Amino acid sequence: LLSDDDFFATQSYAQEKIDENLKLLLGEVPLSPNDILRIPTLFKDMTMPWTPDYDGLPPRLHRAPPGEKQLAAMLPAVINGVVVGSDYIAAKPWGPVINGKDVFEEAVVDIYRKLDISVHFVDDFFSHHVNGGEVHCGTNTFRDNKVAWWDL
Repeated sequence: LLSDDDFFATQSYAQEKIDENLKLLLGEVPLSPNDILRIPTLFKDMTMPWTPDYDGLPPRLHRAPPGEKQLAAMLPAVINGVVVGSDYIAAKPWGPVINGKDVFEEAVVDIYRKLDISVHFVDDFFSHHVNGGEVHCGTNTFRDNKVAWWDL
């Protein structure tokens, strides 16, 4: 991957879209950029040629309008997990291993540790990721919707 220019172009495109959406979010929600937790991930380009149907809409999934791309998580998406109390159940990212440690796992644990949340990784690669889902898609839990998370 380190010598694949298309891979780097895809990551740059993804970062541009993340930055655009983050700017929009921060303009609408009373959060500061310091409130944002940045979780590492990689993307793959799933764009297929786009031929408008009679109504101008793409005829099937994974089609993007001209000039746009359709991206998907290359590795299991840690961000699509479930918070249960002070525990976070996340997809095992299967990230790069350096000195025997998955650097994505280490980064995620460090980020959530700042919030006193323990991370538990689950291998959902074949059960969910390959079908476009992650831990969140395969779980069901009660959530307290009366908590004003933005005031925490």
